[in-house]
Amino acid sequence: MLRETYFLVYTHKCLKIHSEEEVQIVTSRNKKDAGKFNSMGMEIAGLRKKSLGAGAKGFEMYGIGAKLLAGMGFQPGKGLGKELQGISAPIEAHVRKGRGAIGLYGKEKKTAPADEIVQSAAPKASTEKEVGPREVKWQKANKTKEKVEYTFLTAEEVLVQKQLRVRPDGGHLAKVKVIDLTGPQQRVLSGYHAISSGQQKPGDEWIEDEFTKKEEKSVFGKAAFDIPELVHNVEILRDSCEQDIFKNDRKAKIATDRKLAIAEELEQLKITLNEEETAITKMEKILKEMESICKTSDLDRRSACLLLSKLKREYEDEWILYDMCSLVPAIAISLTKEELKGWNPLEDPNMPLQILNDWSSLLANQTQPYEIILWEAWMPSIRQASLNWNVKDADPMVRLVDFWKPMLPNWILELIYDQILVPKLTQAVDEWDPLSDVVPLHSWIHPWLPFLNEKLEIVFPTIRTKLANALVRWHPSDISAKQILMPWMTVFSKGSIETFLLKNIVPKLQQAMQELVINPLHQILDPWNWVMEWIDTVPLKSIVNILETIFFPKWLQFLAAWLNQLPHYEDVRRWYLWWRSLINEKLLQDPVVRDNLQKGLEMIGMAIQCPGQPIDYTYIINRVPESQQQQPNVSAGSAPTQIHATPELMADAIRLTSQVPHGFRDLVQMKCEELGLVFMPVPNRYYEGKQVYKCGNVLIYISGNVIFVQCDGRTFLPVSLNQLIQMASS
Repeated sequence: MLRETYFLVYTHKCLKIHSEEEVQIVTSRNKKDAGKFNSMGMEIAGLRKKSLGAGAKGFEMYGIGAKLLAGMGFQPGKGLGKELQGISAPIEAHVRKGRGAIGLYGKEKKTAPADEIVQSAAPKASTEKEVGPREVKWQKANKTKEKVEYTFLTAEEVLVQKQLRVRPDGGHLAKVKVIDLTGPQQRVLSGYHAISSGQQKPGDEWIEDEFTKKEEKSVFGKAAFDIPELVHNVEILRDSCEQDIFKNDRKAKIATDRKLAIAEELEQLKITLNEEETAITKMEKILKEMESICKTSDLDRRSACLLLSKLKREYEDEWILYDMCSLVPAIAISLTKEELKGWNPLEDPNMPLQILNDWSSLLANQTQPYEIILWEAWMPSIRQASLNWNVKDADPMVRLVDFWKPMLPNWILELIYDQILVPKLTQAVDEWDPLSDVVPLHSWIHPWLPFLNEKLEIVFPTIRTKLANALVRWHPSDISAKQILMPWMTVFSKGSIETFLLKNIVPKLQQAMQELVINPLHQILDPWNWVMEWIDTVPLKSIVNILETIFFPKWLQFLAAWLNQLPHYEDVRRWYLWWRSLINEKLLQDPVVRDNLQKGLEMIGMAIQCPGQPIDYTYIINRVPESQQQQPNVSAGSAPTQIHATPELMADAIRLTSQVPHGFRDLVQMKCEELGLVFMPVPNRYYEGKQVYKCGNVLIYISGNVIFVQCDGRTFLPVSLNQLIQMASS
């Protein structure tokens, strides 16, 4: 049978057909040899004419490999193995895209069985047109060049392509950690997107890219145009272009968003501009109203209040926003001063009340402008009135302060106290003479106690010093001293008043008690009454000490002498009871007084039991009271030592126990009072945060337990208490 040979060229694949059933794939390496035809038989030179085995089908086999396969029972066209289940064609070699692992670039290609190849090639052979014999033309110039088709994509198509190349589970795979083993070193990547563009990513076979995927053209299993370096560079350029496209797209979106934001901002600025134009218009109207108010020649308080109230109602928001209430004092001060020109605060304290109430209602809760009006318009009138105020006539100023106190701010009230009242009172106390002034001191000092309270303590040392000087020549028969001191009993501190009484009153009372003469026939009780007059003022212990040291010795001596003269005992009894009735109940509760009265009863009882016999009552008179017998012995077997208290020692003991200084300042003050030195704080005078005091003729301040005295009018130097007393007395 004549064998005909046809050459078909189809997508760079060359097929040599021997018959309808035989197909032989010739590699491109042998393509030149296959082009040599036999002129007689139309056969390809270099190929075997006979196939191995009877009735062999499929590929033509030759070489030592074919002989070995034939010896082992292989039949061409059938599979390998006992059951013919293996492959029927040789394994083909394919060029891989890279050096990646198996399966990285998709499904690996397998060699199809020979039956499938024959079946797939047979229909194609039947449908193709037969090609007649033609002359062999080996010239390269006659070969037709392959036409390369290029597909161009726009930026929109690249963006669409980017959206299409997204796997359904891309969000999950994007978070998978990827280990890249294709290079010389292992790389750990955050996801598949980080793999180099030259490698195929897993999942690319799931969604095919219709814009970029092309069928690889190869000749007998190998690429016709395979330059990896060029392909790699082209892909890098492609990816770079894609990144530029994506970057420009992002910039375009940002520009669009910015444009929208600017448009919205422009609308907001237009609204703000309209609001500000409206506000400017209102402010111009307000300015015109204020100018008209200021230019009014016959403007008075009432009309000004009405105009400002109308302005506040019509422009309420602007009144609050721009703090227009601060403009009110500029108008109110001049008008208020004009109305208060003829006002005398001491005579008519409530006259400006209605004026200030009008401004207060206009300003509502705005306290600062109202305080400015008070300070600039009301306060000058108070200062002027204080210049003409007689301090010893306290009632007018007291009424004025008491009336305005609820309506004044604290800082104005404190300034009135510190700058007007306290200086005036201090000056008046310095000029006060308790011997010549007919107006009692307490009548014009005490009314200020509810207002000034502790601020008046700076005048108390001066008052006590002047009272002590006035009592130097005082006699207890003059009851005016008690009248002067009684109002101060609750004003001065307990320690201060007791110290003052012990130093200035008790010695005078002791002298008065010594003037007392015991005479039943003509008893003069004036000295006794003078002393008992002070029982509610002087400490009780001081009165008991006077009775124990001065009165009872006289009284018991007289009783002893009388009992030795055989008197009528009924007269003695009445005399005893009469003296007992003269003693105050408070004194009778004291054990010393009761013990001395008991001594008198014992003496009377002894005289009644031994009538007509002279009795020595000395041991009874000198007997130590029971309250003084409970004293521990100094040493075992030693007799207790009796201490006879003198009036001076008892006075000192009472003074020390009743006046215990609570601090070093109190100790210095007490020492100055004992020596008759002035000790008082200087108003509004401080040095290093410490109050400056006037002690005699020097200025001092106390820091801890150290006294600092001012020297040369500038420097303060530390001194001792004795040095201070010497400097203050000189």
